[in-house]
Amino acid sequence: MAQQVHYEIFRRRGSKGSWSLVELRHSREEAIQLAQELFTGDATGVKVVKETYNEETGDYLSLKIFEDGHNQVKVAPAQEDIPSSPCFKPDDLYSYHARKTIAGLIPDFLSRHGVTVTEFGHRADLLERF
Repeated sequence: MAQQVHYEIFRRRGSKGSWSLVELRHSREEAIQLAQELFTGDATGVKVVKETYNEETGDYLSLKIFEDGHNQVKVAPAQEDIPSSPCFKPDDLYSYHARKTIAGLIPDFLSRHGVTVTEFGHRADLLERF
C-alpha cells in the first residue's frame, strides 16, 4: 500500500478567526517547530495536521498532532474544519480552489522569508520549500 505523508501547519488570528494554511513540511519535527515559532507572532492559535495520502484509494487521512493557542475551542473532531488539499494531479494546480489556496499562502511565505515575488520566482530553493 503506497502512502505519502506531509504535515500542514495552520494559524488562527483573532479570537473568532478561522484556520489558515501557512505551510507544508515533510518532517514532523520541522512542522511542530515552525508552528511554535508562528505562535510567538500575532497568531492566537496554531496546529499541525498530519496528512496521509493513500494512492490506492486516492483518499487523505487527516490527524491533528499538535495544537496550541489561547482560545482553543473544543469541538468534536468530525466538526473541525480541516481543509483538504485541492490538488491531486498537476492539472489541479489551475483549478479555482488551488489558485485561491496558493494566493492565500504566498503573502505569508514571502514576508516570513523576506523576499519579493521576483526573487521567489527565480530561487529554486524557495520554490521547493513552498
